[in-house]
Amino acid sequence: MKAILLFFFVFTSYAKTEISNDSTKIQLLELFSTQSCSSCPPAQKWVSELQNESELYKTFVPVVYHVDYWDYLGWKDPYSKKEYSDYQRSYSAKWNSKTIYTPMFVLDGGEWRARSRNTLKKTLTSKIKLVVKFLGGNKFEVRANNIKPNLYTLHSALMINDVKTKVRAGENRGRILKQDFYCC
Repeated sequence: MKAILLFFFVFTSYAKTEISNDSTKIQLLELFSTQSCSSCPPAQKWVSELQNESELYKTFVPVVYHVDYWDYLGWKDPYSKKEYSDYQRSYSAKWNSKTIYTPMFVLDGGEWRARSRNTLKKTLTSKIKLVVKFLGGNKFEVRANNIKPNLYTLHSALMINDVKTKVRAGENRGRILKQDFYCC
């Protein structure tokens, strides 16, 4: 069974009511991060700046997962979840690597160190076109073409932008950290 990844977004200032991929393959950019490490805020800032890209949701979708394995450093990230750490470990196992780290970027299932916006803008064709229409509240409608019944699974995730936290301990003590594309 193939999987179609679809991400449902809730933003504080998001006004669109419909998103379509226009028959291009949408790349999935994942960031494994935490408020507990000093090198993560610059990576999160880079991801936050993707809000200004015209190709956002047309050719790529960023998602940020907060891992819990750094919570012992003096600050427990209030958004960290063990399941996100386990998800990151599953990538590491798939790549035959014994290492996980933050910040770690994954692009379309592969470790990604380039961090280049040009890489995100490549367009790959797809036979499947998805249209997501937001109906209000927690309701949305998904239409797809070229889908054979029982061959695909639709996944969705709730994401939030503009989440701010004042860090009171650990490596980022005293900083106000902003998260965007945070998967909750």
